Amino acid sequence: MSEVSSRLALAKLRAWLSQCLSDDLTELTVRRMTETHGTSNEMYELSNRGERWVLRRPPAVGNAPSAHAVLRESRMLGALEATTVPHPRLIAACDDTSVIGSPFLVMHWVDGVSLRDRVPDELSDDVARYDLGLALVDGLIELERVDWRAAGLEGFGHPDGFLERQVPRWLSQLATYRSRDIPGLDKVAAWLESHRPPATAPAILHGDYGFFNAMFARALPVQLAAIVDWESATIGDPLLDLGFLTGAWTAVGEEPVIPGDITNLPGMATSGDLATRYARLTGRSIEHLTYYQTLGLFKLACIIEGAYFRYRSGTSDNPLHAEFETVVPALVRRAASLAGAT
Repeated sequence: MSEVSSRLALAKLRAWLSQCLSDDLTELTVRRMTETHGTSNEMYELSNRGERWVLRRPPAVGNAPSAHAVLRESRMLGALEATTVPHPRLIAACDDTSVIGSPFLVMHWVDGVSLRDRVPDELSDDVARYDLGLALVDGLIELERVDWRAAGLEGFGHPDGFLERQVPRWLSQLATYRSRDIPGLDKVAAWLESHRPPATAPAILHGDYGFFNAMFARALPVQLAAIVDWESATIGDPLLDLGFLTGAWTAVGEEPVIPGDITNLPGMATSGDLATRYARLTGRSIEHLTYYQTLGLFKLACIIEGAYFRYRSGTSDNPLHAEFETVVPALVRRAASLAGAT
């Protein structure tokens, strides 16, 4: 048995999964995916006689008690089953820590491609690249249209006062692991507090939306196969998802602010194309989009500084976390530039 399989307590996992699937899992194998997919929760590919699933569990050391909430994520995945939002289909979640040492969930495998670092040849012409951006923002549009109360998500989040809580919340979390100066961050926080727009109608918020958390069909026509990694989802102001998506979107030839992002490739739709499409198809005003862009980048900087701290402390072995040494300051610089808060 490999080290990874031992960590997952393979025998107990096999017994638990057999009950969920009513299947013979005597050939179950486990492969860790976290090195190439995901920067927060750990992910593992489960295989058995040609069938594949994905297991998600919290890392050994997390950023904050509320982070990595896989059981919360499982509730969101279950709620999306009756919607048109593309997502991984949930098999089951387990809150019994005696099985593998932590809560976890298991999902069906998504037959699609993740567009980190490169676009496959079959999706790489200019027309297809443009359509990739449209398909990505269309995922947000579908999410905005979900009646979250009818989907069983009453109480899933606290939409009242959502924007008012954002800056204090992320600064408070950052304070628990902040170990270096991050130039400009406090100025951005002050700008956000003084330029907060009126609240908009609440909807489901993914919380970490971009190409890195989307999977696409492997062949044309361009189709969004699944939105993944729902651990940050809540009920709040959906313009924050649009703000983060467009705020982190880089122009052709521009250095991406998120490692592996492909938004700067020739033929891609512009951030303006995406924002205009979202506004037209949802009816939501994008008058204050700059605020949401700045907030989205600020929020991500605060969150992933925790991953960088874990890497420096030796409690994370994800090599992507090492890159956050420079990514966090770059996010803050971009946020400050958008807001004119330099």
